[in-house]
Amino acid sequence: MKSRTLILQLIVIALLMAPLFGQNRRNAPIAITNVTVIPMDRERSIPNATVIVSEGKIAEIRTEREIPEGATVIDGTGKFLIPGLADMHAHLFSDYEFPDELAEDELRLMLASGVTTVRLMIGTPEHLVLRENVDRGRVFGPKIFAASPQIAGRSFGDIYNGYVATNPEQAREAVRNAKADGYDFVKLTFFISKPVYDAVVDEAKKLGIPVIGHVDRQVGLDAALDAGQQVEHLDGYFEAMLPEGSELPGSTSGVFVWRPDAWQSLDVLDEGKIAQLAKKTAEKSPYSVPTLTFLKKAFGSGQTDEEIVARPDYGFLPDKIRDEMSGPRNQFWKSPPSEDRRAKYVDYRNKLVKAIHDAGGKVMAGSDAPEWFLLYGYTLHRELESLREAGLSNYAVLESATRNPAEFLGEIDVAGTIEPGKRADLVLLDANPLNEISNTRKIAGVMVRGRWVGKESIETMISGIRPRFRAAFEKRPQLISDHPSLNGSAYRGTLDPDGNSLYFFRKMDPRAEDYRIFRTDRKNGKWTPAVQVDLGGDHSDLYPSISRDGKRMVFASYRKAPGDTSDKPNSHIWMAEKTGAGWGEPTLVENVNRLGWYHSWVEFGPDGSIHFRRTSPDWSQTETLVARPDGDSFRPPAPFEPVKKWQGWRQDVDVEGGTPGPTEDLVFLNVRSRDPASGRLATDIWVTRRDNGEWTEPEPLGPTINLGGIDLFQFFSKDGSTMYFVRDFERIYSFPMADVMRTIE
Repeated sequence: MKSRTLILQLIVIALLMAPLFGQNRRNAPIAITNVTVIPMDRERSIPNATVIVSEGKIAEIRTEREIPEGATVIDGTGKFLIPGLADMHAHLFSDYEFPDELAEDELRLMLASGVTTVRLMIGTPEHLVLRENVDRGRVFGPKIFAASPQIAGRSFGDIYNGYVATNPEQAREAVRNAKADGYDFVKLTFFISKPVYDAVVDEAKKLGIPVIGHVDRQVGLDAALDAGQQVEHLDGYFEAMLPEGSELPGSTSGVFVWRPDAWQSLDVLDEGKIAQLAKKTAEKSPYSVPTLTFLKKAFGSGQTDEEIVARPDYGFLPDKIRDEMSGPRNQFWKSPPSEDRRAKYVDYRNKLVKAIHDAGGKVMAGSDAPEWFLLYGYTLHRELESLREAGLSNYAVLESATRNPAEFLGEIDVAGTIEPGKRADLVLLDANPLNEISNTRKIAGVMVRGRWVGKESIETMISGIRPRFRAAFEKRPQLISDHPSLNGSAYRGTLDPDGNSLYFFRKMDPRAEDYRIFRTDRKNGKWTPAVQVDLGGDHSDLYPSISRDGKRMVFASYRKAPGDTSDKPNSHIWMAEKTGAGWGEPTLVENVNRLGWYHSWVEFGPDGSIHFRRTSPDWSQTETLVARPDGDSFRPPAPFEPVKKWQGWRQDVDVEGGTPGPTEDLVFLNVRSRDPASGRLATDIWVTRRDNGEWTEPEPLGPTINLGGIDLFQFFSKDGSTMYFVRDFERIYSFPMADVMRTIE
């Protein structure tokens, strides 16, 4: 389980942040016009309807075409509107080996397939942070329900995330911990004894937290259903289908699918027991997540190499994940059970699903992705098709991913159907899923809590996620320190010549232009807690930059500039000389400032020039300038050519500014864009190079650096070996320059 200390820090940081993505004219209503609505309240369609969405909720469903004034109109002609889909069994790569910062991409990839609700099935503290941030609008993703870390009778695998319970008291403690930590369910997996199981169920009932998961052989399906446990994967059903008096120890549920002797049971299972088991399921614990696709592809019909490579999922997977997924696949299929037994495995599972549904049970769709080359989002649609193959009607299949999950999750009053007052989680389709369930793949757009994401925006979002996934295990920038004094509020910095003192500025008051410059020193390979730098008096100082020889520091400051007659404070450029261990009295830099304007992004270039931005008092004009050295002074500033050249060169991005790299022939630009799906503003770092006197077209640094958030304020060690930058105005990262440049090679 990952560090709780880190998670607590992330929670504090998240609570201090304002929502990062825009609101898509949040206060303006949205009208989806002339659309066929499949509301899922009962089996029906509403043709030629107009659905009005306001403030993140469904406001009205009209059959006339009157549109509210000022509404954004989405033409639904020839299209079909269904509730957002729920994946009731999913995991995240970032639970284990993936970098945590890719978790948001994982959630957005689900959204791209119309998944607006997800149940994460082996909980981590990160899930609780993600759940909070999604609910508060800080992360653009499906609504999250988080199961607890697994409760098992022993740890297993290289990475075990869960509680080990070998006796009833350990079981009760695990349930109490899960409840106290805020998980939505208690998740059971393997090697659970009957006394441990009984203790889990009893404690969970006392605390009011549902029990979900696998059914161990030692427990048995009858006991699990009697306890009201929600069963995953149809665990325990094959064991319950063994003939009376069978000498076989069990069947293929859970980990026993790997045992060749367990497959012998497929020859003797009593199909006549299916109806009885289905009836008891519907009466005792009606909600079932069979995960047909995953288990069919993994152990039943299998999947060829050609099939795997041809799927869109494969293009997201890093080589390391591909290799890891190949291991168990190759192990099982090296000497698989007979084709006849594998066919029975698939057939009996399908018959169980159909029987449970026909008996009044509630089947729920779950992908169990990412597993065996199957990725979330895409695999939920495959699961819907597998449920159809099992004999459910197209409408019943849609229920498995809409209404049924909402009922189970206690959300039916706010989600799961298209009705006024419910959360505006919707999927617009180009074809009717009631005619052919595979039409759920034909997505024209997704609405998440009232935010519309059209097809082009979905494709753009996917194209940005794919390279970040592929680069998940490449060398990545490192956080310089997790000490609170260097996190939570961190802006552009600078290093002294030997690279062992780092100066940066922090925002002291989130509601005011109040900044201070801090210093941290590297000792024994670690950065010390940051302390405020004394620059004379109590002033708002920001954007420090130290000259290459370490003798001067320039910075912006709100201290009163001589000759400035403005009514309000303005930030001008000042300079201080090094005096012993500190800095002398700052003086206003002559020939550089324009009194009354706002000066920022101050940076010494390699040749001693001062680079900066200047903004007019009414904020209508912004210039990126450079003042070249002239003896002990500076020439009047002129436009910084690389920024001037590339501002406005593309409509989809905006070059905010730029700073020289370790040499004058390398300039790093800060390029702002808006994610078309979430509306979130992003700032990435790009690079342009001087080649034969001309600045080359900018290229973005690679996906290990640019994560689709706010990455900017780059600065460099004086020897040119390391780039530093700030992420989300919170944390300072470092990355060797050789690796920086390798990301664009």
